[in-house]
Amino acid sequence: MAGRVITTHVSLDGPPTDPRLFEAQRAQIAEDRVKELEAENALLKGALARSARKAGPPAVAAVMPIEDAYLPLRALVVYSGLSIRTLNKKFADPTHPLPFYTFSGKIHVRKSDFDAWAAPFRRTRGVNASVEGSE
Repeated sequence: MAGRVITTHVSLDGPPTDPRLFEAQRAQIAEDRVKELEAENALLKGALARSARKAGPPAVAAVMPIEDAYLPLRALVVYSGLSIRTLNKKFADPTHPLPFYTFSGKIHVRKSDFDAWAAPFRRTRGVNASVEGSE
């Protein structure tokens, strides 16, 4: 086997006929493509770094903490568990009205305002507390 010669027929319009040469060619193509992608990645990283330096530090977007956001009416329905009809009645309540804001004709309620408005309605049950209808 030491003196064996491998002959291949080279086709001009296809891969080499010897499978070992074909695999070597495929490996070289894959290696070249990896090098191209690494170079492209390095260029993109450099461009991102340059644009980040130009942009400066990120701007602070939150002026008001999320905990004290202005809730639109539908979000207040989810937060409070009350219906839109009930909330509309509470806005017009003559004795204990729910404070609200209008922005572009839309009703918004600050979360902290709602919590303060709802605080007097809080009830707790003690050991000796009677519940309506349970006597």
